[in-house]
Amino acid sequence: MNISALIDNFSPQGSPFGTHVNLLCALGPGIKTVLELGAGAFSTSLFLDRDYYPDLIELTTIEQDREWVLAGADPRHKVVIEPEPIEPFLEGVLDLDSFDLIFVDNSTFGERRCDTLRWLAKHVGRSLVVAHDFNVLSYAEAAGGFDCKIIDDRQVPWTALLWRTR
Repeated sequence: MNISALIDNFSPQGSPFGTHVNLLCALGPGIKTVLELGAGAFSTSLFLDRDYYPDLIELTTIEQDREWVLAGADPRHKVVIEPEPIEPFLEGVLDLDSFDLIFVDNSTFGERRCDTLRWLAKHVGRSLVVAHDFNVLSYAEAAGGFDCKIIDDRQVPWTALLWRTR
């Protein structure tokens, strides 16, 4: 985790949908596996960009709405369309500890995102978690089970880096 890269390399984003880019760019080198909960033009393309994620082996995107998925032929990218709630799928199919980074930007419903953050706080082991829209008070409360957090509040919406110490 390169915190100085986050601090030193701030680039204001022109869209509220991209305020997580600075944090994700700072984390890129060394990350080999990413679980993206909620596809997006900013996040998906960034993870697949070898300039920012040069070590990426696999990006797994879980999305509820097929229209959000970016079409592409990158063999490192696996897409799963899964209706909400996604937590049963996460528990039954995926080994969360196999992911270096989990990006949380799922659902258009705030309570669903809260459910995801609460579930991850209970089940994540070694993975770093990045949560977009962290200025929403209910999201911050839902992520209360994480031991550590860094919040990038330089632009709204905020983005948080969350992790467990175990």
